[in-house]
Amino acid sequence: MRLKATALLCFCLGLVSLASCGLFRKEKPVAVKPDLVIGYFPSSDMLPFYLALQQGYFDSLQVRPFFLRMESKLQCDTLYRKGRLDGCIFDLTDALRMSAQGNRIHPVMGNEGCFYLLGTPDSTILTHPALKDRTIAVASYTAADYLADRLIRSAGLTNDEVSKPAIGDDVTRMEMLLNGQVDAGIFREPYSTQAVRRKALKLYSFRELDEITTVTAFSQQALNKKAESIRKLIRAYDRAVDYMNSHPVRSWYRSVADSIGFPHWKAPIRIAPFHRARPIPQAHVDSAAQWMKRYELIPAGFSADIVDRTVLNSLRKKN
Repeated sequence: MRLKATALLCFCLGLVSLASCGLFRKEKPVAVKPDLVIGYFPSSDMLPFYLALQQGYFDSLQVRPFFLRMESKLQCDTLYRKGRLDGCIFDLTDALRMSAQGNRIHPVMGNEGCFYLLGTPDSTILTHPALKDRTIAVASYTAADYLADRLIRSAGLTNDEVSKPAIGDDVTRMEMLLNGQVDAGIFREPYSTQAVRRKALKLYSFRELDEITTVTAFSQQALNKKAESIRKLIRAYDRAVDYMNSHPVRSWYRSVADSIGFPHWKAPIRIAPFHRARPIPQAHVDSAAQWMKRYELIPAGFSADIVDRTVLNSLRKKN
């Protein structure tokens, strides 16, 4: 009996010894370093990127992007300055502002930037001149703010004739519009669709301007060292756009919207068709820069020549 007990004890001690040597140790999964780390603010611009993730387009092209949600412009600026972001998906005005402040960043492609002017449920703003003595709620010094001024000028009005209360939070701006606290507001998806569901009136689509106001931008270091990964990112984006434009929105929208961080609202029946990655005309950059200089957001002598055209040009040559 003692011999059996001794043998059993030796066997158990042997197992412990083997386990300590790692024979039965469960290895921890090795973290895979992303090829690109890209900061973003939740908007409809992210739909193709997250759809590309879910459809496996990035995997098929052997590129691993990581999209990091930003909670504020300060966070975005800080992480980019510290080198923890390779790039950002945001307003063209943000790229100009950061570059002017010394955090130079280079837009490589134009995003969709779908903005809409919405009116209250009982709005009487049926033409641009009817904006006189009205209020248009916007987030200050953003692409929406810039577009509001474009609209005001096209109506033959001045900023003294139209009030632009600064309402940065999209949900708050939407509620103020629906409650009649402002006459109009500028929104993107999904807020524009949700507001229209609640009887807001869609007064104008800024797609009619055909102007790029949101971009995907990268640091010079990323452009130098990770150009092929950026090209693959854009190829996957284009595939996702093709998928979006050829499939019912409700067949893919919900899971993508949840991943981006949108409010959990009902998926829209349809959205405006997206473009593939577009080159950014310098005239669009110059126009936004002049507007920013007028408000002293960037120095008067700052050169707006910040766009990188090598990535899209190289993709065109390969195609």
